[in-house]
Amino acid sequence: MYGCLSFCKLAIVETEDGVASVEAGNVCKKMLDILSGDEWAENKAIVSAALGALASLSDNYANRIMMHETNWMSGVVKSMKGVEEETTDVYVRHADGVTKMAVTNVTRQSVDIAVNGCKLLFNMACDEANREYVADSGTPIVMYVMKFIEDNATVQHYGVLALYNFVYRNEPAHFQANEDGCMELCRDVVANFPSDDNLRRAAKRTMAALTAEGWRGNLAVSHDDTKS
Repeated sequence: MYGCLSFCKLAIVETEDGVASVEAGNVCKKMLDILSGDEWAENKAIVSAALGALASLSDNYANRIMMHETNWMSGVVKSMKGVEEETTDVYVRHADGVTKMAVTNVTRQSVDIAVNGCKLLFNMACDEANREYVADSGTPIVMYVMKFIEDNATVQHYGVLALYNFVYRNEPAHFQANEDGCMELCRDVVANFPSDDNLRRAAKRTMAALTAEGWRGNLAVSHDDTKS
């Protein structure tokens, strides 16, 4: 896990020739082996760190081009589908004694998996040549984790950013997103986080992109937070 976390902090840039370095390729292969295999599938901390390393790697254009030459998507989707909840017992003391209650919450590692996965998909959809491929599998899984962890602002923020990149100048993804209910999901984000101005602006920008002609990129809209 700490090895993966160390890769999250490294800025692995392109070579002098403008292509991904050998080191970048090695990191990508190792992280994808972790995500795609079964050895570490149940260790959510390692899965989260591996996704974080790939997200960091994908900040660089040359690295993204290299990653698109691998079968990266299947491992990412598998990992994000693995988000989970845990139930703990809480004892509430009152005048008549103690009451035992079961409380269910999303695990901390699952939150990290959702954040890192959405950030990775957001980055991988930056480049127009590969956007349709990323959006095809990315839209359902981003919506899945946003609904699964609906009360976490960071998950929602990276989620709406990813959705925006999917539909930007990508008509098939725009159609898919609207069919799948992305507009309603973004409206819920705006309603559920009334005091988070940055998140609301990002969600409204994605909503604008989801309108009939919004996918074309002509988003001359103002984000007025006095309106719902």
